[in-house]
Amino acid sequence: MRLYARLACLVLTGVIGVALAGCQSSRRGGDGTGILRSGIPPAAKTVAEGQTQLTYTPEEPGQVYLYDMTQDRVIGRFHLRRGQRFAMDGLAGRATIDGNEVRIGETKRNSNYQVYFLPAAIE
Repeated sequence: MRLYARLACLVLTGVIGVALAGCQSSRRGGDGTGILRSGIPPAAKTVAEGQTQLTYTPEEPGQVYLYDMTQDRVIGRFHLRRGQRFAMDGLAGRATIDGNEVRIGETKRNSNYQVYFLPAAIE
């Protein structure tokens, strides 16, 4: 009987270890924090962060993701060409590409935002 109890403990320990290792590897994000951001590819890099004025101008084409850290969700995803300027005003809840307004999800006062960029070659 004691042999079965020991065997059950060993099996349970192994299952828990494998489960924890699997969870840890699936949480890796592109920003090195180990957190997978919903809807953002792990290869995307953080290029801007803040509450109010965020801007980014890529040196190559790709996708830009606007992430609301407070609400834990992507509120915008846009394709940018090389040299196009993405800007976001967190207070006004507006975003533009080369001065032309683009539609983003709902914003809230005092939210923290991040802009991620994924070059087209990686997509």
